[in-house]
Amino acid sequence: WLASLSGSDGLDGLDGLDGLDGLDGIDGLSGTNGTNGVDGLTAYQIAEINGFVGTESQWLLSLSGSDGLDGVNGVDGIDGAVGPQGPLGLPGLDGANGTNGTDGVDGLPGANGTDGIDGVDGAVGAQGPIGATGVAGADGVDGIDGAVGPQGPIGVIGETGATGPAGSYTAGTGIDIAAGVISTTSTMPEFLFVQPDAIVSGYVGFGSASAVNGVPYNSVTDEFTLKAGKTYMLEGAVFMNTTTSSITYSFVFFDKTNNASIGAEAYQRAADFSGTIINQPMMNAIITPVTDIQVGIKDIYGSTGGFIPSRGFFKVVELK
Repeated sequence: WLASLSGSDGLDGLDGLDGLDGLDGIDGLSGTNGTNGVDGLTAYQIAEINGFVGTESQWLLSLSGSDGLDGVNGVDGIDGAVGPQGPLGLPGLDGANGTNGTDGVDGLPGANGTDGIDGVDGAVGAQGPIGATGVAGADGVDGIDGAVGPQGPIGVIGETGATGPAGSYTAGTGIDIAAGVISTTSTMPEFLFVQPDAIVSGYVGFGSASAVNGVPYNSVTDEFTLKAGKTYMLEGAVFMNTTTSSITYSFVFFDKTNNASIGAEAYQRAADFSGTIINQPMMNAIITPVTDIQVGIKDIYGSTGGFIPSRGFFKVVELK
C-alpha cells in the first residue's frame, strides 16, 4: 500500500462513452431508514494491518519522505460509445384511500338582530364645475315684416321751460372772450430786444426796450419775466470799451428767482484783446421755466467799464 503512495503514476485509461440518460421513473414509496454501518478503519490502522510497525506519528513521518518523479501524463482516452437507455423505473404504489368523516350537526339558528339607527345625512357636496357651453344653434329664418300700423295722434305741446343760466368761460393765452364772442388776441410769439448801457451792482443795465411783445420788462431793475410753461430762446453779446482790455470778464443770463445761471457764458480773456479791436463772445440758452422767473444779465467777474450799446444786444424770443 505504501508503495502505491510513492510510485510513479501509470497511464490514464481511456474514458468510456457516456450512456444516454434514462427516463425518470415514477417516484416509489419512501423506504425505511437502514441501520447505521460500522465505522471503517483509519489509514493508520490499515497500515498496521499491512505490517507497519511504529506509532501513528512515526507513520505520518514516513509519509513525508521524498517523492518520486512525476510520471508522464497519459494520452486522453477516446470517448466511449453512448450506452443504451436504461429501463423505466417501476411505478410507485398508490396510497390507501382515507375514510370519509361523519357529517357535523347543524347549529341552531341565531336570534334576529335589532334594526340599527339611521345615520345623520352628510353635508351637501360642493357644486361641480360648470359644463362646457353647447354649440350655438343655427340662426332661425327671419320672420316676415309686419304691416305698418296707423300713425297715432300728435300729442299736446308742453310749456316752454325757463332759460338756464349762461355758461362761464376762461380765456387762455392769446384768447379773448367779449360779449359771447371768442377771438384770438395775438398770433405772434412773445419777444424782447434790449441793448446794454452800463454795469449796475454786478448786473448789466439796459435802456428802454427797442422791441417788446408780451415779455414783461422792468427798466428800473433791469429784469425781464419768463412765464411758466413757455419755451424761450435767449441770445446776447457784450462789447466792452478798450479801457477794460487788461481785464478778463464774462456775462451770463441769470435766474434771479432761483439764483442760477442759464445757458452758456460770454467769456472774454485779457489775452483775447488786440488794441482797440476785440471780438464779441456770445451767450445763449433755451429754457422752459416751471414757474415764472425774473432774469437779468450777470457780470460774473465783477468787471468795470463802459459799453458801446450799438455793438451789444440781448434778445428773448418765445418758441412756437
